[in-house]
Amino acid sequence: MWRHVFAGALAFAGLLMLACAALGGADGWQSATAQQSQRAIAISVGSGSACALRDSGEIECWGSNHWGETDAPAGQFSAVSAGGFHSCGLRETGAVECWGWNTSGRAGAPAGRFSAVSVGWDHSCGLRETGAVECWWDNDYGQTDAPAGRFNAVSAGGHHSCGLRETGEIKCWGYNFYGQTDAPGGTFSAVNAGEYHTCGLRETGAVECWGSDGSGQADAPAERFSAVSAGYSHTCGLRETGEIKCWGWKDGDQTDAPLGRFSVVSAGNSHTCGLRETDVIECWGYTSASQAQPPTGRHTAISVASYHACALSEDGTAACWMIDNRATNVPASLRQQTLTAPATGTGGLLDRNASTQRTALAALAAATLSLLALALLRQSRRRS
Repeated sequence: MWRHVFAGALAFAGLLMLACAALGGADGWQSATAQQSQRAIAISVGSGSACALRDSGEIECWGSNHWGETDAPAGQFSAVSAGGFHSCGLRETGAVECWGWNTSGRAGAPAGRFSAVSVGWDHSCGLRETGAVECWWDNDYGQTDAPAGRFNAVSAGGHHSCGLRETGEIKCWGYNFYGQTDAPGGTFSAVNAGEYHTCGLRETGAVECWGSDGSGQADAPAERFSAVSAGYSHTCGLRETGEIKCWGWKDGDQTDAPLGRFSVVSAGNSHTCGLRETDVIECWGYTSASQAQPPTGRHTAISVASYHACALSEDGTAACWMIDNRATNVPASLRQQTLTAPATGTGGLLDRNASTQRTALAALAAATLSLLALALLRQSRRRS
C-alpha cells in the first residue's frame, strides 16, 4: 500500500515541478512568440492616416477615419500602401483589397493577382503578375486609363500615374496641366510620381524630372544618384556616395539637407526626412508644431506624407510625429516594446503573478517530497 501512496505522491511532486518550470519556460516562450507576431515590418503614410503591416500579415491603420481609411480588413497581407482618402493592401494570395472612400464602389480593386500596388491621392494602380498595369477609383483626368504593355513598376501620384516599362522606358497618364505625364525618352531604372511633377532615375544614375517647376523642383542637378523622392514643391535625391541633395522650394529650409551619409530619403510637403547609415532619423524643413523632430534611436524604415511622418524602430514598434493630429496617435500595441523577452508568462490565468507562483509551487513540491521521506522513514522503523 505504501508503495502506491509513494508513487502517487512522487508523481504529484513531479507535476508541481514541471508546472513551476513551465511558468518560466514554455509559457514565457509562447508569450514572446505572441508578442513578436505583433511587431511591424512595413509602414505607409497617407494624407491623414497611416498603416502598418505586422509580421503576422495583419494590417493596422490609425488617424483620420472620416471615410473609413483606418478600417483595414482582417486577414494576411504582404504589402500596404496609404494614399489620399483610402488605402490598399496586397494579400498573400496576390489579390488587392482597398478600404476608405468608396463613392459608387470606385475604391474596389479589380479581381485577379497582382505583384504590387501603389495608392495616389485619388486613385490606385496595381501591377499584375503578368506585367500589365491596372488602375481604379477616380478617373476625372484619365489617371486610371493605364496603357497596355508590360511594366516592371508603377507609381501613383497626385492625379496622374507613371509606369516603368520592361524596356526601361517611362509612360505616364492622367492630369497633365503641368506636363507631369510628358516623360522624356530613354531608359530608366526607377520612377517616382509626386503631386504635380515626376522624377525618374536613369540607368546611368542621372535624375531627370518633368512637370511643375515653379520652384525649381524639376531642375535636377547633374550628379549621380541611387534614389529620388518627389515631394510637393521640392525633390531630394540620394547620391551614390550616400549624401542627400535637394532642390526646389525652400521656404522652410526643406532643401537644406544635412551632411553625412544616408540610406533612405523621403520628401513630403515642406519637410524631408532621411535615414542615416547608422539607422538614425534626421529631418529638416518646416518645423512648426515640431514637424521636424523625429524620435531617437535606431530605425529601419521611414515614410513621409504632406504634414506628418512615421518610422519603424528596430524592435518593430512605430512612431509618428509632426503636426499633432490623429495620424500621429500610434496604437498602443505598436508603441509598446513588443520584442523584450518576458521574464514571466502572460498567456494564462496564473501568469499575472508568475514569480510568486513559481516560488509557491516549488515550496509545495519540496514539502511533498519531505512528507514522502518522513513516511518512508516511519515505514522502515515499523518493519524493523
